[in-house]
Amino acid sequence: MYHKLGEVLSGTFTIGDPANDGVLVDADSTPTGTVYKNLVADALAVTVTKLVTGKYKWTCTPSAGASFSAGDSISVMISATVGSGAYATTVKEVILQAREIDDLAQTGADGDTLETLSDQIDGTSTFNASSDKVDVNKVNGNSVTSADDFKATGFAVPGDEMKLESTYDAAKTASQFDASSDEVDVGKVKGTGITSVDDFKANVSALATLAGQATIVAALSSLDGKVDTVDSIVDAIKAVTDLFSFTGNDVKCTLDGETVSVSAINASSVTSIVTGVWAKVVDGTRTAVDVLQLINAVFRGSWVYDTTTKLLTITNEDSGTVVWDFSTDNERTTS
Repeated sequence: MYHKLGEVLSGTFTIGDPANDGVLVDADSTPTGTVYKNLVADALAVTVTKLVTGKYKWTCTPSAGASFSAGDSISVMISATVGSGAYATTVKEVILQAREIDDLAQTGADGDTLETLSDQIDGTSTFNASSDKVDVNKVNGNSVTSADDFKATGFAVPGDEMKLESTYDAAKTASQFDASSDEVDVGKVKGTGITSVDDFKANVSALATLAGQATIVAALSSLDGKVDTVDSIVDAIKAVTDLFSFTGNDVKCTLDGETVSVSAINASSVTSIVTGVWAKVVDGTRTAVDVLQLINAVFRGSWVYDTTTKLLTITNEDSGTVVWDFSTDNERTTS
């Protein structure tokens, strides 16, 4: 509850006999009152007056002169003694304020009251944007002091000094590009110099021309039916070569223990080998044992003869190799 600062605060209370079911009786002596300001006992005087038996009135005046202010909370407590028993109760709690609602109904300096002001603004007031004004104190928390606070900053306005970044060139005047007639000289595209519009043309030098296309078509026509013939021949050759077995790059002939029959042999090479072997036996360069090893190697197929160097290499059963040199009178053996 609110109460106007400086005005009389008052109320009533009763005293009942606790020994007689609360029947109204007078206190043993005049009750006393205490004012609590913001929950602290204050020295403000409270006047208590008896009205009739058991009924009393109290008054006090919390004012600015008595060190009270708008916003203070006020509590009034009454204390009394009844039949030697203590009695106490809070009879009032208010908050002080500078004005009451009735003050707003008073006539102002221009003769208007709250009622007349209400009538004036009750559905009859229309804001005229062309003439009415609104006072704005803050915008988004920022204080507004004048219309200049709404002006943009950081932009050039007439009269501002302008700074040139390079030497002024009078030949470069303001212009507007006309896409229908104006031209732009392009010196480079991604670092590549441009000399003419031909630089933008695609390079088709590697593409087939119409004449080349006709030649290709004619060539393909001449091969019509021949590809299948070639393919048949290749398949026949492959069927035969698939029968070969290889050890590395050499054809595998006797690794499986089969006997190899020679249908054709270089007669001159054989004659040279036989003549050479016989010569080595006659002159004592090779012994009969050497000849037998050679014959054994020939039967086993463990020999290689190079017709260019005239070297005959045999592999003995102990995996040792013997080289017969028919190019000179000397032989060498390696193992």
